[in-house]
Amino acid sequence: MEKTALTTLRNYIYEALTPSDIQWLGAELTAYAQSNWENLPPYTMTEINAMIDESERQSVNGEVSESEDMFQRLDATFREAV
Repeated sequence: MEKTALTTLRNYIYEALTPSDIQWLGAELTAYAQSNWENLPPYTMTEINAMIDESERQSVNGEVSESEDMFQRLDATFREAV
């Protein structure tokens, strides 16, 4: 992910979450980043091609979201959870 996208995500998180929620998220992400990646099975070419096909199908059918729409939905979800 490029730095601009990460910075935007970070700024969104700072605005949308409380400090304690940010600490919880940091701990969860740290644990995830420290997981044993060697035990994760790789995707097969069949799985990768199926994901690409599904993404193309969704795009053709207009089943995609703009990033601003996604951020608004996330914001609403976070506000409901608090």
